[in-house]
Amino acid sequence: MADEVLHPSVSTPVPDPTVLTTEALQREIKGVRELLEMRVNSLQHLMDSQSANRVELVNEKFRKVSQEFELVERQRVEQKTDTKSAVDAALIAQKEAVKEQTIAQGTAIAKSEAGTAEQLKALRSEFTTSIFGVSSSLGDLKDRIVAIESMRLGSKENQAAVYAIIGLLATLIIVTVTVVGFVIALNN
Repeated sequence: MADEVLHPSVSTPVPDPTVLTTEALQREIKGVRELLEMRVNSLQHLMDSQSANRVELVNEKFRKVSQEFELVERQRVEQKTDTKSAVDAALIAQKEAVKEQTIAQGTAIAKSEAGTAEQLKALRSEFTTSIFGVSSSLGDLKDRIVAIESMRLGSKENQAAVYAIIGLLATLIIVTVTVVGFVIALNN
């Protein structure tokens, strides 16, 4: 304070400490500002670098996802082609199997029809022979009945014999009708 001189009308000392303080404060503010700008610039540079790395990382991930989509699409197309080929092959095989089965069934039906026709011919022959035999027996019985009736003596024994022969004749007729019905049913 020895250097300071007080002016009688002014109450502030000379040199004014306010000016010095302001200058020192401005120097410090300038230094802090430069330091802050340097830190902000370096932070900005770091953020830009990290941002660029992140952008590159995101782009790489997008490329990988795109590659996976392409791979999945290729596999889907290949699988679709394989499935179509397998279905086409199965349809062709089924068509051939149906064709062969139809041929086999036709052959089996033809053999069955031939066997049935032969059996029907044999049965007709048997039934014709049997019916001829029954017809002859019926003719013989008819002749006997006519002879018995002509010899009619009024005897009860003769009447019982006539009734027995008539019953036998009726039974033979029923058997003949049944056999003929059976033959007709086999033909249908």
